[in-house]
Amino acid sequence: MLRLQSPDLPSILQSYVATDKLGLPRYWQSVWSLMALPALAASTQLRMTRDVDSFYCYCGSIYPEDSLDAILSTLDFAAIEVALDGFFLTLTSKKHRTMCDEQRWRTVLEFVRFVLTWTGTKATQIEVSILFKKLKRLEARYAQLRVHRKRKPAPLRSLPASVVQSVYGLLSPDSAANPFRTESLRWCSFVLFLMFLTLGLRRGEILALPVDCLKEQFDDRSDTKRFWISIKKNHYSTNDVRHTTPSIKTSSSIRQIPVGAFVASSIQCYIENYRGKCDHTYLINSQHGKPMSAEAVARIFRRLTASIPKNELKKMEDRIGKTTITPHDLRHTCAVNRLTTFLENGDSAEIALQKLRVFFGWTPGSTMPVRYARSVFENSLQDKLDSEFDTRVNSMRLTCGHDQ
Repeated sequence: MLRLQSPDLPSILQSYVATDKLGLPRYWQSVWSLMALPALAASTQLRMTRDVDSFYCYCGSIYPEDSLDAILSTLDFAAIEVALDGFFLTLTSKKHRTMCDEQRWRTVLEFVRFVLTWTGTKATQIEVSILFKKLKRLEARYAQLRVHRKRKPAPLRSLPASVVQSVYGLLSPDSAANPFRTESLRWCSFVLFLMFLTLGLRRGEILALPVDCLKEQFDDRSDTKRFWISIKKNHYSTNDVRHTTPSIKTSSSIRQIPVGAFVASSIQCYIENYRGKCDHTYLINSQHGKPMSAEAVARIFRRLTASIPKNELKKMEDRIGKTTITPHDLRHTCAVNRLTTFLENGDSAEIALQKLRVFFGWTPGSTMPVRYARSVFENSLQDKLDSEFDTRVNSMRLTCGHDQ
């Protein structure tokens, strides 16, 4: 597996390429990667490239090695069907199947369809007609096959308020209970926490932010400063050496997010006083003067979890079914809080969900906001039931007192 990455290459060409045993790029995978994957996040490109490479390797076990490109180029449908059938069986014969196996199968089908369609554009009109009949038969043959039965997703719930307050107290830079020793790491962890919780950013989005991401402008109407962050590719850096390269997930993820004054001042304080001198353009700096990695963020949150009081971890387990806190838990919490705010401000459910899609960088048709909506409505119902119960108890107490 190779990653084409150089300051001299345009960004569209900086992609992952599968290679054979001689280190040569696999032809059709390279074409597919260049034409179909550039808009995807680097992590998604890597996963899909690995998925297709596993299909190449399987075909090398049943046909002469490195013959898949030739089979696809010659539109050998019989050989393609044999290869797809066998590959599907290898995935379904595993004792423990996961959604990763399902994703691999879907990626391979998408890849094969792309190549056959691309190849068909160079055929005659009669050949194209025959090709698309065969392609339609292939799609009908495999459309209903499932490697892994997808479970109904659980509702996404926010962290309990007391847990968030506890974490805030721990991570405050001047807290005696702060689990981090150096001031720079304390401020870095605090800023990460604030950005995950209040802006709902993905981990990769934060780690890809440039140091000048925070913008401000004076608003004459409100007579106050407005702050915002633009989520987009860091154009200042073209050679990211981190093992897991952070990136923007999809084109819908490119957006502007309003930032509150306190969060903005905390980010600015970190940049000016605690980020330190470094030779890169990324906002979040590691203790070694390098761009912070996803693995380093995971270590920060593991240490944070170990410092949370046990009674708060028990509340978290009762609420969301886990005893560890991750950046994505804070994103969930932000989403639930944002949706609650939209609804309390008078937005209809439809408008509130659409605002949530824009704020969190989901596609216009994404169903993710609906999963958060269930949590909001559950919380609202519970608050109403608790209020009614308290009212009835107070009424009973008054009645009992009067009877005495």
